[in-house]
Amino acid sequence: MCRWIFYYGEEVCIAKLIFGATHGLASMAEGAGYTPGCEHNQQRNHPVNVHGCGIGWYAAQKCGMVDEDGLDSYDRPAVYTTVAAPSHDRNLHSLSKSISTSLLFGHVRAAGPGASVHQYNCHPFSKGRYMFMHNGDVASFCKIRRGLLSTLRDDLFENISGTTDSELLFHLILNELPDWHTPVSPETLQNALTKAFCAVIHANQGQPNSLNVALTDGETIIATRYRNSDHEEPPSLYFHLGPMPGEKAWDLDKGMGGFDQLASKEDIHSHGGARKLPARPASNGRSGIQYKLLHNKFVATQALLLSSEPLSLHGLDRWQLCPPNSMIIAAPTRPMAGRCKRSELVANLKDMMLAGRTSGGAAERGRINISPSSAPVLEIEVKCLKNLCANALALGVQ
Repeated sequence: MCRWIFYYGEEVCIAKLIFGATHGLASMAEGAGYTPGCEHNQQRNHPVNVHGCGIGWYAAQKCGMVDEDGLDSYDRPAVYTTVAAPSHDRNLHSLSKSISTSLLFGHVRAAGPGASVHQYNCHPFSKGRYMFMHNGDVASFCKIRRGLLSTLRDDLFENISGTTDSELLFHLILNELPDWHTPVSPETLQNALTKAFCAVIHANQGQPNSLNVALTDGETIIATRYRNSDHEEPPSLYFHLGPMPGEKAWDLDKGMGGFDQLASKEDIHSHGGARKLPARPASNGRSGIQYKLLHNKFVATQALLLSSEPLSLHGLDRWQLCPPNSMIIAAPTRPMAGRCKRSELVANLKDMMLAGRTSGGAAERGRINISPSSAPVLEIEVKCLKNLCANALALGVQ
């Protein structure tokens, strides 16, 4: 099993998320296992993850360097991987201090017995505008790998370089999309991911698979906490919303101190977001708070963080354990005007800032934190995947 983090919000220096947090990605490589609210299981929440690491990010601005698919660095991710742990990679230390982004994937790997430790097998994986990472495993992968590979289009089959179940899972998702460079709706992206999950479940006849994944096209992000088992929890996964309207912004220039400094505020997510972590999930696998999350959309006005483990060892009421067997979809929303793309939203907010106005006047400008690097306002939805396995086995893969 592995550990991963993604950040989506106001532009921030990568080093502050990897090395600056109390319990950041670098810490999870060699000292993971901090999983409040989850059962203690070192097989699915491995404490040591030193078999490689990687980061992936999108540029904050278009640069004009367009590839053969018509994508530039704003539309396609850049990825850096290494077989070293984050704390032991001097290049990652140096690069992370010089790169800022509004969308970051970070991953540390724990290879399974006999698995190859190679850059080809390090996450995140990318193709065209898409980026993907995985924490978990596909059951009986050696037995079903050949059959799953045979379902891929030729161009995708030829793109696989490594030997992991994770890379193949990513390509199964891409196989359900028309290509890897044309923008698609969040619904299309969701359908592609669930069809890939169903293909895996059908291939190994419903054996338990741990499928905590993150997928993005640079605008929409989808993450899952999933294990198709009636009695076993999925690997851990937590989310954290950025400051709410009227709150002080995260103090990212002092590590991740904003997490701890704001932790004492009560009912900070009373609009339907996260509340204090339960001590343990309820007997049905979900707490009352987690059940409520599955029936409400909510909004992040500055940033959204998802991580295999909380990045702070204090202020846990600011983190929420994701419901088991669920999918989180986060997409940018134009304030008061429905969903829009990240590029459209940022341009719109910058135009309003330059014009010195918003639809709501000065109060509205303060509410959405307009600045030269304005963050998207993210509409977030949590969907239930509880019946995915049963449906995959009953109906087969369409």
